[in-house]
Order: sequence, then C-alpha cells, then structure tokens
Amino acid sequence: IISFHTADKNKYIKLAGVDFFDDNYKGILNCLQTNSLEILINIVINKENYSELTENTQFIIDNFKHAKGIIYSTLQPHGNALKNLWVVPSLSEITDALRSSMHLCIKNNIIFHLSYCENPLCWILDVAGEKTENDIEFVKHKIINNGCLNCSLFSIMQKEKTKFQFCSNCPLNDYCSGVWTEYNKIYDDVGSGNFILK
Repeated sequence: IISFHTADKNKYIKLAGVDFFDDNYKGILNCLQTNSLEILINIVINKENYSELTENTQFIIDNFKHAKGIIYSTLQPHGNALKNLWVVPSLSEITDALRSSMHLCIKNNIIFHLSYCENPLCWILDVAGEKTENDIEFVKHKIINNGCLNCSLFSIMQKEKTKFQFCSNCPLNDYCSGVWTEYNKIYDDVGSGNFILK
C-alpha cells in the first residue's frame, strides 16, 4: 500500500509539510515496474483534497496503470489527526465526490476499497447509492469473510466509537462499530440520522 493523496503538487506540500511530490510519484512508478509487487494506491480523503477526488482518481488510473486498485481512506479524528482537526472532513461533504470516484473506478474496471471498520456502515451504503436487502446482505458477507468482527482493531474501535439509539434498529448494527466519538463532537450528520437504513 502506497499513499498518494493528491495530484496537486502545492496541496501535497501543504498536507505533507515537505516537497516530496516528485519522489513520491517516481517511487510509485518504480514499484509498479516490479512485477512481484501488487500495489494498492491509498488516498486519505481530507478537506484539502476531497473536492478533486474524482480528478485524483483519474490521475491514478492514467498514470499508475499497473496498480492493483485504490483504497479510499477517510481521515478520522483520532491519533495524530486530533492535532489537525481543520483537515478532517464530514462524511456528508465527501459523499458525492467519493460516489463519483467509485463510479469512475467501476467504469474503468479498477478495484477499490473503503474500510468497513473505520466508517459507519449506513454511510458506506449511502455512498454506494444502494440500500436494498441484497446490498445489506453483501456487506454482512464481506465483513464475516474478512474476519472483521474477530479483529483486535474492531474491539479497540468499539471502545473509541459511539452508537446512537436509532442504531439498534439498523440491520447492520451487530456488524458496525459506529462513528468515532471525537467525530461526533465535531459533526452531527451521523448522529442526526442522515444515513439511517430503513
């Protein structure tokens, strides 16, 4: 997994704090030339890059042709991000850009990933634009097969994340760790029930 957060060099420098854009770009190309490596490109979605997420996705498709796929990581308010809350986006504001980027991946037969552990499952289905019974069962199947419920990280997240009263009625409640407690102090889109599964 190699991170590449933006194709905009100036934004890269602002986010990274150093001018390693060219080194990062060339490093990814060098890794992709090594046939024994399967490379996933990771984009951490934040306030600085979400508005150009579709363009950054297209850049990856055009320039990193042998990458195995793209990981979309939503920047969450925990760890080091607590020191830079200005760059943490709400899930609501990144939804459209992420949905558009995923459709672009599908159109170009590119594999993409969005963490089931990090994010509320109701929001993930909202991004996908599908909330049918089959979609819900698909998510359950993926979580069980990936061993997410038995993962030590899932247990840790349950201690640092929050659920709401309406979550008890959600068909994915037993499979979801909720939303980061710190996130809920900043934004109320999840807590107000914007993404409820009915």
